[in-house]
Amino acid sequence: MIFSNLLFLVVFCIILMVTISIIYLSKARLDNNENKIYKMMLFINISGLILQILCDYVSYNYESLPRILS
Repeated sequence: MIFSNLLFLVVFCIILMVTISIIYLSKARLDNNENKIYKMMLFINISGLILQILCDYVSYNYESLPRILS
């Protein structure tokens, strides 16, 4: 896998989002719509960053991966 500046940025963002999620979810909150939406946005953002890393991996190894993955 080729390590680029974008990969380091995505890994840093994942670490940052996990840290923010841990801090946010460890405190007691009111159960309202805004907090539910924010929690959903946190998890969607983390999953999007993980998908970004997987897409980078597939794009760098396009020729060697099975056809169904690429």
